[in-house]
Amino acid sequence: MKSRSKYPFSLRVINRLCRSELAEEIEGNLLEFLAEQSKSKRPFKKLRYWLQVIQYLRPSTLKRFYHSKRSNMFIFNPLHAIKSLVKQGASTAINIAGFTVGLFCVVFLYFYIKSELSVDQFHTDKDQIYRVLRIGSMNEESYDIGVTSAPFAPALKDDYSNNIQSVCRTFLERGLVAFEDQKFYENRILFTDANFFTFFSFPLKSGDPETILKNPNNIVLSQKLATKYFGSQDPLGKILILDNDSEFIVSGIMEKAPASSHLEFDMVINMEVLQGASFFTNWWSNFMSTYVKIGTQAEADYLATQFPDFILKHFENDNPIGPRMGMRLEPLTEIYFDKDVQYDMVAHGNITNIYILGIVALAILFIASFNYVNLSIAQSFKRAKEVALRKVLGGEKSRIILQILGESLTILLVASLLSLALFFFLKPAMANYFQLDFEMNWSDSNIYLFFAGIILLTLLVSGLYPAILLASFDPNKV
Repeated sequence: MKSRSKYPFSLRVINRLCRSELAEEIEGNLLEFLAEQSKSKRPFKKLRYWLQVIQYLRPSTLKRFYHSKRSNMFIFNPLHAIKSLVKQGASTAINIAGFTVGLFCVVFLYFYIKSELSVDQFHTDKDQIYRVLRIGSMNEESYDIGVTSAPFAPALKDDYSNNIQSVCRTFLERGLVAFEDQKFYENRILFTDANFFTFFSFPLKSGDPETILKNPNNIVLSQKLATKYFGSQDPLGKILILDNDSEFIVSGIMEKAPASSHLEFDMVINMEVLQGASFFTNWWSNFMSTYVKIGTQAEADYLATQFPDFILKHFENDNPIGPRMGMRLEPLTEIYFDKDVQYDMVAHGNITNIYILGIVALAILFIASFNYVNLSIAQSFKRAKEVALRKVLGGEKSRIILQILGESLTILLVASLLSLALFFFLKPAMANYFQLDFEMNWSDSNIYLFFAGIILLTLLVSGLYPAILLASFDPNKV
């Protein structure tokens, strides 16, 4: 054996990579080249040697690395899967149609549920904002009341200025709104305090949140209403007339909110325009929602303990009021689903419906999967000879399962694309019919995780059993 004490690594490389009938000859040539280099006075001897080694590592000298037929058999081949599915014809079409309908329902319900759960989540200070509820009592049963009177908010701010950062009041009205010769009856006119757009996080297309409602005769419109009244004209500075006698100057336009809100409105007006009305000082005129912004949960808990004293202080002229009335704070993010509040002037959802729809979505997908399993089992008897032949040729059971799962995955991917296309096609009609706003933020990684999870779950539920069943056929019994 030739000495490999010098440059042993290079010789090991040649021995490992080059064909056995050539390796010894190449090693000999390299040793001769090395001996010549040792006598030469030319520089870069090592470099020249390694260049020579690399020259021998060409396709004609390298070993051919084969996997056995057994290991290669049934490694998933997309083209083979497509070919097999096309061959199955009607069965494939039925499976794709079933999964398309099932996944379409799941996609629709996903975005619907996501839309419902995102209500009021876009507010920057959502965890610090609370609605003030009154607690009434009748027949020894208590109930929440969603409205308070106008004096509640300023009194709370004055009495607990160390705990309450700011307050805001809102109430909805209807009215006849006119611009030039156009007149429309509007149902969603929101009267509020001047700090509304700094208290909440409703986005503005134009206007400064700090000053947009500074003047009592200012009015802020939704983009939809701005287009309705002014078309392509610049709405800022235009004058609208409310109920034939009050003029308001358009001071800003609202952007579409990134998600839904329990407050639904198209116009916003500073309630100071009504200053002087008796309800501003009447503790019993309950018709507006009162919100407070509190720094920490601990401060909110402390404030809740002070409410009995607050009631006694401000209702001292009505002695029986103490036992009959209470107050509590409701977090902003809980308002939408709290449908048990009485005399409530805000939009509500139903969390029970969310759970039911979630179960319905899974049930629809399960039915589609069950249908696929049945068709696959029926089809498996037709494919028994094919599987038996592949087993005879060396196909391992695990590889056969992988190939069949690959076919199921192909069906699911095609059905997913079709269901998304169907969803986008029907989205405008569904949004209009169900009065929903499908917010689809494709930068949200949760959407992709959801789709990946649904496809994987469906693949395991619908594809695993048929794959194992088909791969278990005994070639000797087919």
